[in-house]
Amino acid sequence: KTTDSMQLIDMDVHIAGGFADEQGLSKKISSWLLSLLADIAKEESASIRMTLKTCVVSSLNDTGSSCPIIRGFGIQLSSGKVFGARVQTAAMGPAMVLRSVRLWTDAHDDKKLTCIHNAKSSCLTIAPFAFCGFPEIDSLLRLDDDTLLHFTSTSPTVEDEDFCEHLRAGLRFLKTERWQAFFGSSCRRPLSYKRQGKSNKWMQR
Repeated sequence: KTTDSMQLIDMDVHIAGGFADEQGLSKKISSWLLSLLADIAKEESASIRMTLKTCVVSSLNDTGSSCPIIRGFGIQLSSGKVFGARVQTAAMGPAMVLRSVRLWTDAHDDKKLTCIHNAKSSCLTIAPFAFCGFPEIDSLLRLDDDTLLHFTSTSPTVEDEDFCEHLRAGLRFLKTERWQAFFGSSCRRPLSYKRQGKSNKWMQR
């Protein structure tokens, strides 16, 4: 749809996440996000028309036992239908552990969302970042799962069953690997992969 001077963008918004946690953090985050979207819709009303189609947040996304019902969702592009979903390991793309350890590095301090996948080219690109181990890694790796959850998760009672497995893989990676092997000696070489057809197979470029 168009106005006299520009293209009007119709944007359907779908939000899901959080739960009725004891600290009320989900409620605060949900309120902040909805207020932000409302502000954006008002400021950009000449070019964007937002319609909130799905809003399953905080207590609306709680089982009644302080546990989230939906942790992720997918969208059927042909119809716009939204459904609860979980991503299987085989569909997570290449270098998953490398991508996850960014959260343990100074590269995460800029607090910007990192977009790594280009749907048009079917390429996945990991921007270079420096990483290294830290003195507490061995101590963390020696902890049992319950204790590791307590010290590393913001919501230890509702984490997925594989949380500790993925966390330990990241810690071992930080301990044994060096960023130079992935991003070059000057940390300026992105790591790029190309999807093979419509499969979940990727080839490094």
